[in-house]
Amino acid sequence: IIHVNEELAQDLDELKVPSNISLRGRAYRIEDAIAQMNAQDRSLRGRAIEILGEAGDSSAIVTEALHQAAADGDEYIQNAAQRALKQIEQAEDPLIKKLGEQVDAFLDNHPQRLRIPSPQELLDRLREIDDQYAKGFTAKGTLVQPTLSDPDHLIAWTVTMGNDRIIIQKQAVEDTDHPPAAGRLEDTIYIGPDQMAMIHRERIWVDGKLIDTKPHATLEPVGSTYDLLMGRIVWPIGRCFSRRIDRITQVTADAGGMLKVTAESDEGNLKMRWEMRIDPSADCLVRSAKAFCHGQSDPSYIVDNAGLFGSANRCIAHTARWAEGVYARPISISVTSVSDKRDDALIQRTEDWLKNRPDQE
Repeated sequence: IIHVNEELAQDLDELKVPSNISLRGRAYRIEDAIAQMNAQDRSLRGRAIEILGEAGDSSAIVTEALHQAAADGDEYIQNAAQRALKQIEQAEDPLIKKLGEQVDAFLDNHPQRLRIPSPQELLDRLREIDDQYAKGFTAKGTLVQPTLSDPDHLIAWTVTMGNDRIIIQKQAVEDTDHPPAAGRLEDTIYIGPDQMAMIHRERIWVDGKLIDTKPHATLEPVGSTYDLLMGRIVWPIGRCFSRRIDRITQVTADAGGMLKVTAESDEGNLKMRWEMRIDPSADCLVRSAKAFCHGQSDPSYIVDNAGLFGSANRCIAHTARWAEGVYARPISISVTSVSDKRDDALIQRTEDWLKNRPDQE
């Protein structure tokens, strides 16, 4: 937050703004402050009143709210409201108005001015970025898979996209700290122009010995059936949400420039509502998301992430976690590499296996 006085207003053009900062005229939205005026916590009410006073906004909705607060039975709230009303009165001073005009002019012409896109503009931008990533993208990392009784499993994963193909491969990590164990050894999801498939490989106990089963596959026609399976990796790291969203209904911004988004999808019979936070300064990276089934108050899918891992014009979250439902144990994900190249070897190996499918022999 930069407080501008008459002296600083003369040199605003000399401010060096870091490239990851989006500028806005006020640190807090007037609507948010007014919404807090009826909060139960008096400290929240007091802070909301301070924000309205600092804003110097003399609109009817602001002054009416402050006059109501000035008549409150709480002396703390009364005093805060009276101070805020005095600040608003002082803001009518010609010198203060001139300062405001100078700041507004500086912001209006600054390339880093926060501009909130319309819902359709944001959806178009998300689709544009996802299409760009789909032409060439590979990321790798690990995830911790909770189990019901055994120790949690460490899984190595790879996501690659390109040439109208998407592959997500998960393989159990086996080393000194993670000895061989029964369970799933590999899941490979393949989405191509002509078919979708999932390849499974497992290890089971037979006569007291651990035995690797032969890989087997399930195939389906091309569609969006596997979007959720794919989303268990790519959604947590912040990408490919536009594959599942039909429309964005609302876009606002918080004090830090993060976009707060409400969206909807009409997939099959399951109408979904999404609540998301999107970072416009990082290729519209989705920082958090909750999906709600029609008529449900608890989310069926929750994801949030942190950090940034970027290379070669591709950026994703560095760490993430997701859970199916509010009571599920979350799955933790970390990223070790990212690039704008597709993994041709993995794609070819997967397609060759599907073409010859040893599980059909």
